[in-house]
Amino acid sequence: MEEIPEGFSPKADPRKTVTLLELALSINLLLGLFNMVPAFPLDGGRVFRSILWGATRRLDRATHIAALVGQGFGFLMIGLGLVRLVLGDPAGGVWTIFIGWFLSQAAGAARRDRQLGGVDADLQQHGQGSATPRPAPVA
Repeated sequence: MEEIPEGFSPKADPRKTVTLLELALSINLLLGLFNMVPAFPLDGGRVFRSILWGATRRLDRATHIAALVGQGFGFLMIGLGLVRLVLGDPAGGVWTIFIGWFLSQAAGAARRDRQLGGVDADLQQHGQGSATPRPAPVA
């Protein structure tokens, strides 16, 4: 018969189990709160964009504003990471800089993608066809 690890056995100290569950709960709550920060492309940024879209009735404008806020938040995270590096927390500083860089890049990509989508829509609306090239007919 296989031996059960000490932490998972019925004889384990229930305080260890409670401590583990509390840790998992706090990590999930922090992750959920971070995800709801109104910085696009996080979920909170998408909620923020939908509020802006309802107010402006223009998805391109709402996306542009939400993406700028997302990029700003990313740069703020990079700055916080630099402060953490200076204060002697190299692992936390590098990690915070990486998250900030990722957020700023993703927000900028979403903004550029929406701008290019708007160009395609303008071309189609004005009878210019699609910005996507069509395959040449085969003879």
